[in-house]
Amino acid sequence: NSTLANGMLSHMTPADSRWFVFDPPRGLMANDDAKQWFQACTEAAQVALATSNFYSAIHEMFFDDGAFGTSVLYVQEGRQSPLNFRTFDIGTYRLSENAEGAVDTVFKELELTCRQAEEEFGE
Repeated sequence: NSTLANGMLSHMTPADSRWFVFDPPRGLMANDDAKQWFQACTEAAQVALATSNFYSAIHEMFFDDGAFGTSVLYVQEGRQSPLNFRTFDIGTYRLSENAEGAVDTVFKELELTCRQAEEEFGE
C-alpha cells in the first residue's frame, strides 16, 4: 500500500512539476486574451496547492484509496494559507449517492471543543 500511495503521489500529482493545466473548452475559438487568462488561472491554482497542505493530505488519501478503495479529501478556505485540505478516517463518514450512482453528499459527525466550534462557525 505504501508503494502504491507513493507511486500515485509521484506520478499523478508530482509536487515538482506541472500535472494539470486549464484550457478553454474544446470547440471554443479562444483568443489570446482567453488563453492568457486560462494560463494565469493554472499558475494561480498551482501556487495555491503548493502553499497549502495539499500534497501531504492527498498522500494520506492515496493510502486510504489503496487500502479501502474509497477516501475523502475535503477542502475549505484556510486561515494561514488560501486552502486547507483534510482527509477523514475510514468509518468516520458516510457517503450518499444520487439517482445515477454518483456520490453527491458526505456526512461527517464532528467533535469539536468550544474554541474549535467558535473558530469554525463563529460565536
